[in-house]
Amino acid sequence: MEPTCEITYYSNGNVATKAWRIGNKLHRKGAPAFIAYRYDGSLEMKVWYINDQEYCEDGGASEICYFANGSVSYEEWYDGERQHRVDGPACIRYHENGAVKAMMWYVDDELHCTSGPAYRMYHADGSLKLEEWYWHGNEMTKDQWERSMLVGESK
Repeated sequence: MEPTCEITYYSNGNVATKAWRIGNKLHRKGAPAFIAYRYDGSLEMKVWYINDQEYCEDGGASEICYFANGSVSYEEWYDGERQHRVDGPACIRYHENGAVKAMMWYVDDELHCTSGPAYRMYHADGSLKLEEWYWHGNEMTKDQWERSMLVGESK
C-alpha cells in the first residue's frame, strides 16, 4: 500500500506541511514522511518515519531542521522512539555560520560514548567550549569515565 500525502497551507497560500501516511501512521520509505515549511515558503524541517516511528533506513539523520537562511540547524538520529546511534553522535547542533555548536552521543536514549566525552559544545569559531563525560546516562568526571572504560562495555 502506498502512502497518501496530506498538505496543509498557510493563509497566504504557501504550503505549511506535507505528511505521508498509511492510515493514520506517518510512513514513507526512502524520503521524509513529514516536511514543514515556514510562512515564507522556506524549508523548516524534514523527518523520516517508518510505521509512525522516527527512523531513516539509509543511516542518515531521521530529523533535520533548518535555519531561516537555509543552513542546517540540527540533525538527530532516532531508532523508533529512542535517540540512538552507535557510529557517531545522535544529535548535532550547528551555529548559523555552519560550524558545529554541539554534539551528543546517545545509545538507547542515554548519553553514552565509548570514544570520548558524550557531550561536546563548541564556540562559533569551532573552538571547544565544554566537554561532559557520560557512561550509560550517568554523568561522571573524565577519570571516572576512563575507569569505566577499563571495566569495559560489559556493564
